[in-house]
This record gives sequence, structure tokens and C-alpha cells, in this order.
Amino acid sequence: IIVFCFQCTVQVKLELGHRAQLRKKVTSEGFTHDWMVFVRGPETGDIQHFVEKVVFRLHESFPKPKRVCKEPPYKVEESGYAGFLMPIEVYFKNKVRSRGAWSFLNTVNQLFWKNLPMLIRLIH
Repeated sequence: IIVFCFQCTVQVKLELGHRAQLRKKVTSEGFTHDWMVFVRGPETGDIQHFVEKVVFRLHESFPKPKRVCKEPPYKVEESGYAGFLMPIEVYFKNKVRSRGAWSFLNTVNQLFWKNLPMLIRLIH
């Protein structure tokens, strides 16, 4: 017997987060913090079987503001001095339908670096 599932549901849990550390000395560019933003599975679980790529869209003042990670770790590490909004798109592997992406809009704040509310939407 061959069974086809045309309306299967798969749930993938993701952790979106960021860390920042105040630099001991300000750089010549004026950078005050080293920071990292990441997408991963819960408890650093493996998501590469579900995720095709993650696109991080940094502020336009960064060199190459569109950063694409096609394999783990899905993260960006940089230095900076100000907060900005960072859209993050997670593209899932799907051989049956066209690929979609979840877009996370996260506020990166230089002073507090707390998890703040984010906008989540499905991009078709």
C-alpha cells in the first residue's frame, strides 16, 4: 500500500536570539559592542534537515548587509555602536511545494540586548 499525504503538518521549533558584549576599548570606527545574532533549534538542536538557508539583513551601513547562511551555524557576528531592526528570513526545505520563508523582525538594541517583541510572517 502506498500512502500519499497531501496535507501533512510538520512543526519545527526555532530559537532566535542575540548576544552582545561591551568592548573593553572602543575601536577606531567607534564600535562599542561585539554582537552575534543566531537561529538554531531548541537546546542547540539540529535544524539543517528542515532549513535550506537563513538570510540576515543587517543595517545598510554594514559591508555586505545581506548575509546568507546555507549551513549551520546560522549566525552573524559583528561589531557596532547602535541598535537597528534586523529582518531574518528562514527558508525551509520543501520538495513538494514552492519554498516559503518565515521573516523575523527583531530589534537589536545596543544598551539592553534583551529579547524584544518580533514580527513573524510567512513569505510565499
